[in-house]
Amino acid sequence: MSSRKSSRSSIGSHKSHGSITDSHRSKEAEFFTECRVAYLAVFDKTTDPITSKEDLSLVLHQAGRNLPNKALNKYWTHETDSLSYDDFCHIMKKEKPTSRDDLMKAFKKIDINGDGYITHDELYKVLTERGEKMTKAEVRAMIDEADDDGDRRLDYNEFCNMLLSTADKVMTASKDKVEKTSTKTKKTPKPSPRLRRPAEDSDADSVVSRSSKVSTSLQPISKSISKSHEPTNLKNWHHYHKKGAFYFDDDGPIISHQYTLDVHSATSVWITIQPIKPNADDDESMSSIGGSKPIDTALYILKEEHGEPTSLVAFSETRHNQKYTLQCDLRSGTYRLIPFTTGCRFKRRRSHSVKEAHLVKKDKDSDEYHLTKHFRIALSDVFDMIDLDGNGTLSREEFDFFQLRTSGEHCDDDAWEVVEENFELKNGEITKKGFNDLHQMEANDNDGDLDDLWTTLSSMGFNKDLTLDEACPFKLDVYTENSKVKLKVLESQEGGTALRDAVNESVMKNGEISRVKGMKDLTMYTYTGDVRASIVLDNKSHSDVKVRLDCSHSKNCVSNRDHLDHTIDVRARNTRVGHHLLPSNERLEWSVKCTETILK
Repeated sequence: MSSRKSSRSSIGSHKSHGSITDSHRSKEAEFFTECRVAYLAVFDKTTDPITSKEDLSLVLHQAGRNLPNKALNKYWTHETDSLSYDDFCHIMKKEKPTSRDDLMKAFKKIDINGDGYITHDELYKVLTERGEKMTKAEVRAMIDEADDDGDRRLDYNEFCNMLLSTADKVMTASKDKVEKTSTKTKKTPKPSPRLRRPAEDSDADSVVSRSSKVSTSLQPISKSISKSHEPTNLKNWHHYHKKGAFYFDDDGPIISHQYTLDVHSATSVWITIQPIKPNADDDESMSSIGGSKPIDTALYILKEEHGEPTSLVAFSETRHNQKYTLQCDLRSGTYRLIPFTTGCRFKRRRSHSVKEAHLVKKDKDSDEYHLTKHFRIALSDVFDMIDLDGNGTLSREEFDFFQLRTSGEHCDDDAWEVVEENFELKNGEITKKGFNDLHQMEANDNDGDLDDLWTTLSSMGFNKDLTLDEACPFKLDVYTENSKVKLKVLESQEGGTALRDAVNESVMKNGEISRVKGMKDLTMYTYTGDVRASIVLDNKSHSDVKVRLDCSHSKNCVSNRDHLDHTIDVRARNTRVGHHLLPSNERLEWSVKCTETILK
């Protein structure tokens, strides 16, 4: 009996193992089908690489994986150039689809006032912070479709149903697309001669099957940059000034302080922005960042509505010495001032310093740690960078900006109370001595552990030898002729969609237009100003396109891209900057020569 029982058990086990194996294979097949469907919803072929973090986020979203920036950074680091389809499948195995628990966390983040409902305004704010901007009408339509009880807001269940339903629709549409593509590839009828067209007359939505080259050359740019003319009676105008800085955010993009300008009545304005050295005289411009050339520092003015920057008003096109200048007339209203640098010279460090500076030294008698001279100098520079009004002390608001930048946390009442009780203040603001004492106390509290101090320095743009190479301080001066205004500094943030749209618009309105041969709805705009050149591609077709922009034959030029010969993907009905270009040597003549090649 026992042998029979054992035999049956063995057979049963074998059958069970077989069914498990079949089930495993079935699930694995479903998984790879899901991967392929999601990938082909974004790319033409599985052999096409993922060339940006944005595309990685998009293709994962197609598969129901909505990863935050922190999670994306695990797979797309500063060293990543591209990811393959196999890499994508590997990520898919690691990351699980969005669950209802994930949606609850998202719901709580969007539900700003915590009343258990998401309103139109709350959803609109989230959907327009990143990526392609949605209109208020589109957001209203989303809510109306998901709003089962008709109260014009979403509760948790309605929110979940909306997102999960959208995800299902996206996946179904993607599967349909793949099936149609597969069906088309099986049929190979002979093309009718009547349907053939020359390449230059091809339909905008057709796929360009061959390379198409166009060479665009711009006239040499004079080595003497034309000077702007400041108003003759400027000393009689109202004057306001603030400081700020460009930094690199943790996930890559350049961020900076922004400003709101409240104009009470119509007035002419004269605005200058210039890179500066910390602790330099008022008119001493920044000569270098980490030993490189001066950082280009421009300014865009956008109209602000409901606390958000919207339409472009003006941008700086001229320069006087190191001051980038702008003059225009403004009506009454609120404006957003967004500093901008092309990234041609302000780049992440390529390598880290081998030599590490000493930050503290221990006193043998008192057994206490003291700040070294080099660290005190660096802290003095940090203090000057965050002293945004330039009055020589730090207000609570300025110290809060510093805390947020270095620790990711705001300075709450308890933290400020500690500052008030322990460190030197002047008129309720932190002095430079108090700021240094704060860091000395931090060194002693940590018993000489330097991790927190290095985090502070790194966040503020210093490398290990205390050279400032990943931050660029600047000074903003606003002059108004007829009206007093209110200039308020905002925390460091990315320019986002508003700035990208403003930069594209400034190039398209002021640049030379050229059609790219082989795709009639692909247009290239080349803007050549006094201080920079910019190339923008505008794809009005329904097809994504890959374009190689070869500027390697330009004279005396440096690009914001890693190489002058650069290939970019331009999504259907999308606009992208191909290159920003600056002179390598501003004392010499420079010219731009670009050859465009459509790749498929």
